[in-house]
Amino acid sequence: MCADFATGQVKWKGKGGPGSVLYADGRIYVHGENNQVALVEATGDEYREKGRFTPPDVPKHTKQMEKSWAYPSLADGKLYVRDLDKLWCYDVRAK
Repeated sequence: MCADFATGQVKWKGKGGPGSVLYADGRIYVHGENNQVALVEATGDEYREKGRFTPPDVPKHTKQMEKSWAYPSLADGKLYVRDLDKLWCYDVRAK
């Protein structure tokens, strides 16, 4: 969701459910608690999803409240996504 910081007015709401968010280099990276990763354009106009995927070999969540809540991180053009004992790394630099 996007909200005006000063007024609290909601500008738009995106698809999907809860997730951890990272803003870097003009992009929004979302790691959903369902293990999907989405790239969203950083704009206050509307929700503009640029892509979405699920990392390979995601771990099984066996407990009721066990979800993918780790925040994604970005370093040297590489996006890191973690869930339980798995860590994925994606090169997100412009080609």
